[in-house]
Amino acid sequence: MSPLTAAHEESMVVDQLERRRRAAAEAWSLESGQAVVIGAGTPLPVPGRGDRTYPFYAHSEYLYLTDRERPGAVLAFDPADGWFDFVPHPTAEQLLWSGAPAAELGISAGDREPRRARPRGRVRRRSRIRRALCTEPDTAGQRRA
Repeated sequence: MSPLTAAHEESMVVDQLERRRRAAAEAWSLESGQAVVIGAGTPLPVPGRGDRTYPFYAHSEYLYLTDRERPGAVLAFDPADGWFDFVPHPTAEQLLWSGAPAAELGISAGDREPRRARPRGRVRRRSRIRRALCTEPDTAGQRRA
């Protein structure tokens, strides 16, 4: 038996999500002008712990219909227009903590703050500083090595 490829696994997930969404739409039997909105939820802060939050778990219905854990996202269904998944854009700080590359999440390089070069001292200046430190007597009255 051959191992499943990533493309095959992805197509299986897409097929499963389509079946789930089709079954949900049939069960709701919405009329024209009606819509369903399902929020994923937001992270809950840990009381008294500053900016820490509990681990995020999306609302079970959102997770069932999208197969994703996205804080602040909203899934909407309109019988005339279909399904829409609204996902907030990640900030530069979120990218820093998640470690995800910017191109993967749709953040352009212009949205990030540019890196600043570290100032570098001149070799001559460093040697003067080093000489000054080496010639000062330490507390025992001996010269530093």
